[in-house]
Amino acid sequence: SDEELGALADGLTEDITTGLSRFSYLHVLARGSGMASGQRVADVSSAQKDLGARYVLEGAVRKSGSSVRISARVVDATTAENVWAENYNRDLKGASLFDLQDDVTTKIVSTVGDSYGALPRAMAVVVKRKPVESTTPYEAVLRALAYGHALTPVEHKIARDCLERAVEQQPDYADAWAWLAMMCLSEFMHDYNLRPDPLGRATAAARRALALDPTNQTGYLSLASACFFQKDFGGFRHTAERALALNPFDGYAKAWLGTLTAYSGDWDRGLPLVAEALKLNPNHPGWYYFAELEDHCRKGEYEEALVSARKINMPVMFHYQGALAAVYGQLGRKEEGKAAIRELLKLVPDYALKVREDQLKWHDVDWVELFVEGLRKAGLEIPEPGGVEQASSKAVAGPATRAAELWVAVLPFKVSSSDEELGSLADALTEEITTGLSRFSYLHVLAHGSVAPSG
Repeated sequence: SDEELGALADGLTEDITTGLSRFSYLHVLARGSGMASGQRVADVSSAQKDLGARYVLEGAVRKSGSSVRISARVVDATTAENVWAENYNRDLKGASLFDLQDDVTTKIVSTVGDSYGALPRAMAVVVKRKPVESTTPYEAVLRALAYGHALTPVEHKIARDCLERAVEQQPDYADAWAWLAMMCLSEFMHDYNLRPDPLGRATAAARRALALDPTNQTGYLSLASACFFQKDFGGFRHTAERALALNPFDGYAKAWLGTLTAYSGDWDRGLPLVAEALKLNPNHPGWYYFAELEDHCRKGEYEEALVSARKINMPVMFHYQGALAAVYGQLGRKEEGKAAIRELLKLVPDYALKVREDQLKWHDVDWVELFVEGLRKAGLEIPEPGGVEQASSKAVAGPATRAAELWVAVLPFKVSSSDEELGSLADALTEEITTGLSRFSYLHVLAHGSVAPSG
């Protein structure tokens, strides 16, 4: 009936407004704000004039027999340009009106509002036209979203600089602190514009965000991520569940936290979360498929892993080129593997020396060795961890490489007497501790005697 369609239209308007409001970086006008009771906005230009809204989401509900079509679009009111539009066809036979309403609301809110949604993408394009030095604290948050769309070192530096300025200008702005935490995490994850103690800075910024706003989803998301990379998996899972509960419409949060949950060892929980994210927003980035790819690899399903790799298709991301090369290597497709390695080394020329350190950030030792095996089969020469070959390769890199890394030196143990037996014990301890520390691939340990002559 017309009354039923009217109720559905009103319900969608109410639920979509509420859903979009869960994204703290979107400033959503309350339904009917600025309008007299019962009055409706006539068109997009009226919405801009009467409500001051730049972006307007409007829609229509039509019915034919038992079928209903819900159309929705987002319009930039300043240009009258369609930012996004979609139709949703549903059958009312045997379906609850509330179930239909919930289904379509979820699709629209996620596709429009999550950080890879139509609105953040459109807003990021606008803010990137502004001079970096004149961005407002709110626009700095949008620059962080723009970095997420590009995932390049250049965009990372711009976003981080903008956010650092933002928290100075507006120190009580929780979103700016939360997204600054994510930029610190990117330093660690991707080696972008690396500064000392990225995980410590990320944790501090995330906690600052949550102290300012205990319901800030990005604050929980960034804190959960910091816990993951610090290998605090208990803290990670608890905080991740809180982030997920705060906004069930956020496909990005489900994909990211689902991926990390899988990598933490809980594949049965992580993979379904990623699958939900893939359904929520069809305009998702390729990295959503990394967990799927690696699940196939750990099961030895390399043909299926190759299909997942092709879905990722992020050629400027070194993680992608590395995964692609490893899969080709395991499949025995050496020429394609070598081509992927060439692209990988263009992005990270010394990746052969860094591969274990990089992969151990994300995975356990078993996965790392499986990954290294695939790269070697594809033709990448990777030295053994802590071996002579690795030490000499680093030495060849010269002083510039050493200055960029945190090196560990084990100095000779001192002996307070002339006892020959104690002297032998001290020398043995120095040698064996140096060797033992070298087994941790993430520690750069100078060989015994390389700092001072032996004896």
